[in-house]
Amino acid sequence: MAIQKTLTEMLRAVGYTGGVKVGAGSTFRHTTDDITAEINSAFVMQQELSVMLKHSFYAEEGALATLPTSRATTGANYSVVDWPLAAHDIVRVDILVNGSWDKLLSFDLENIHDVCPRRSSSQSQRPTHFSAVRFASVATDTAVVGKIAIAPFCSSGQYRLVTLPVWTPITTVGHKFIFASEHAFRWTVATVITRTTTRDRNTAKRYDAAMLEKKECRAAMGATRTIETGGTIRRARRRWG
Repeated sequence: MAIQKTLTEMLRAVGYTGGVKVGAGSTFRHTTDDITAEINSAFVMQQELSVMLKHSFYAEEGALATLPTSRATTGANYSVVDWPLAAHDIVRVDILVNGSWDKLLSFDLENIHDVCPRRSSSQSQRPTHFSAVRFASVATDTAVVGKIAIAPFCSSGQYRLVTLPVWTPITTVGHKFIFASEHAFRWTVATVITRTTTRDRNTAKRYDAAMLEKKECRAAMGATRTIETGGTIRRARRRWG
């Protein structure tokens, strides 16, 4: 399932459910611009939670790219590929080697020697794991792509990143947000309300109610996930001997 909500509908839901008066100008404690920014922020939080719950609703598959033909550093048993600036999070990494697909398992780079051959002279082997090496870095106002490790090192084949794209905030009232379920929409609204109530006095009841709704929606979001049908994909081995 999937539902669409315009920014107007999001603002109405926050105002009605949270008793928040929203408008333009200094006479309003909560301006439309401020609440719009919080709605976009809460929506991204909802996307992140969706990924953590291993839902693929917001995931986008990238194009196939060639695996690096050189190791990350001399003697390393892994290679590195770019973490695109347009990718907010990495949902999955697939590889295609010798005509066969694998879904790589994620790991912490600290455990690199537990998931690939320890000898620096080890030959090229089919990758089984991936890990973030470095998220995007920033120098003043310029961002630099991050890096993802693919291990063990493989000198041939292709890979594909499946990512959660960076969100472009919606500021036009007629433009739409898309949610996997009504629960996800309500979770987002409740998150915005919890933020507005931290600025207001005597709002404990509304805050508690919003927190309760978040808890209920959080539990339901996993139960209402849309599972796409299709073929299965062979999982990589967890560890090299």
